Amino acid sequence: MKILFSPVGGTDPISNFRDGAFLHICRYYKPDKVIFYMSKEICSYHEKDQRYTYCLEKLEEKLGHKFEYDIIKDPDFTEAHDFDKCMDRFTKILSDIKSKDDDTIYLNVSSGTPAMKAALILKSVVSLGKFIPIQVSTPERRMNNSIEDRKNYEAAEQWDANEDNEDGTENRCTQIRSIAWLWEIQRENIKAHINSYNYIAAYDILNKINEIDVSEAKKYLSAASDRLKLNIKKIREKNKALYDSWIPVKENDDKLNMVEYTLAMGIKIKKHEYADFIRAISPILLDLYEIIIKVIYDININNYVSYNGKNMRKWDLEKIKGDTVLNSVITKDDFPFYKDIGNGNLYKLIEKLNNEVTINKKASPDIYDKIKKLHDVEKIMRNPAAHEIVSITDENIEKETGINSAKIFDNIKSLINEFVLKDEKDKKNIWDSYEKMNKKIISKLEGINYTEK
Repeated sequence: MKILFSPVGGTDPISNFRDGAFLHICRYYKPDKVIFYMSKEICSYHEKDQRYTYCLEKLEEKLGHKFEYDIIKDPDFTEAHDFDKCMDRFTKILSDIKSKDDDTIYLNVSSGTPAMKAALILKSVVSLGKFIPIQVSTPERRMNNSIEDRKNYEAAEQWDANEDNEDGTENRCTQIRSIAWLWEIQRENIKAHINSYNYIAAYDILNKINEIDVSEAKKYLSAASDRLKLNIKKIREKNKALYDSWIPVKENDDKLNMVEYTLAMGIKIKKHEYADFIRAISPILLDLYEIIIKVIYDININNYVSYNGKNMRKWDLEKIKGDTVLNSVITKDDFPFYKDIGNGNLYKLIEKLNNEVTINKKASPDIYDKIKKLHDVEKIMRNPAAHEIVSITDENIEKETGINSAKIFDNIKSLINEFVLKDEKDKKNIWDSYEKMNKKIISKLEGINYTEK
């Protein structure tokens, strides 16, 4: 079914010997049903002489096409100039129109007040194709010094004198595509997704745009999505220019992976994905523990391990004998040397080394306090986040551990700055790299003109 929703305006149904907008749309689009919207003044004209339905019925006779019609009367609406109020009214009316998926709904955007027309155009734009706006251009007017008397309107005379009833008259209807307006709305939505680090949602919007060339912006968003998924290798292989521009640490893959992993952890906080953030702590702590042990105590633990059948590392007591410091700690009765080497095992080693060994310390005074706080957070929160169906909020984290997610993240960054990025001069540039990347993507979007394609 084809449905036309039409406000009724001052030039309807016929003006200056030519169709008004709603009648002209009906003439050429032949909707099965017309829904009229009549504000206070139009209601008074309709009650007086039924000029609108009379002309529609005459057109029905001429075309041999049946028009159903409904009339929505709004006699109390006196503020037809107010865009917001028109928008509110039309939003409700259009949502109430009963239509099937295969129905086509046309909107007459040439009748009514400027506010009504603008409201319907906007509704058509944001509907993404659900509503089709039809504009009717004004015909060339004949010389006529008189002003039509809308109050004393003779519908039958107007119909008989209507030149659009003659053969060969021009179809003045145009479907408005509203590409520029739609692009502005879509672009703002995409920017909001980017600033929320939701690159997949931003890409999905871009991917549905066919009228504009957005291919470069799609490459940017695809690369940003890959970055957040830690697929840095793909960016390097597919788009080296973006890799060079966006990725702040490149000279060492281990360092790169740690930094990108940690940056992605920070995004989880910004997106309020606290359970995922807590679950992400263990892998980064394991790497940090190994680096800290190596930097402070000159112990590379991989020199003192062997692998079991599950490819898990275990302490190798024979190898340990070659390091006096390590041997003095691990062979003590209270050290769990028989366990697989994991976070708890390495934290215990750091704790023992800190308490019992005084040689070769190369760390800031509060380093052990930061390590302990992170260990406590992992110990307290890891199991609930990983194995229980519970809601993890920032308030829960602070209540259980004494520090919130931002402070936890600051401690992790502090350790990375000291032990991983110690030779990097511009650390702030590294930690702000996602925000800078987002600005570059948005700048690319801002440069897209809707007439490109």
